[in-house]
Amino acid sequence: MICGNRDIQFKALQPCSNCSLYEEGKSYRLKDLIPEGHCYELLHSLMPYLLTFENEGWFKWERTRDKVIVCCPAVDANVCVELKKLTSKKPHSFEYTIIEVRGLCGYYKLGMTWQIKQDDFSHLCRYFYNVLFPYIKTGHEGVTITCGKDGGKSRFELTSNELL
Repeated sequence: MICGNRDIQFKALQPCSNCSLYEEGKSYRLKDLIPEGHCYELLHSLMPYLLTFENEGWFKWERTRDKVIVCCPAVDANVCVELKKLTSKKPHSFEYTIIEVRGLCGYYKLGMTWQIKQDDFSHLCRYFYNVLFPYIKTGHEGVTITCGKDGGKSRFELTSNELL
């Protein structure tokens, strides 16, 4: 299967007690919560690296402290990028450049460059995105999931999962 984003919609049945991102009973579209035009799979792969950079970490295997190579997990259209931290003060800014494309990717071409900011994720709970991610490609609907941050007390219903 060639990768492609899906129209993921979810309803916050019971958000985390200290969550200010989602309101109980309200529905949301994933594509409205992430930076526009980004592939869900590559974005999910970038998350731990972005978080490390945001917390002033680095990767010992890289020659410099402000970049790392990241690849998406897609089998049919694998993309590798060089992710760079552009700013040292918060909120951080990042840039990634496509350095390799294997297969047919509907989002990225070799040499393309994208910029994202730490603030671009201000409406997305990264814990919830991490738990939601396995459902993105499966087509499941009507599934109730939790964000994982609150020990399983929160509840979100996956209400729509169709190809865009």
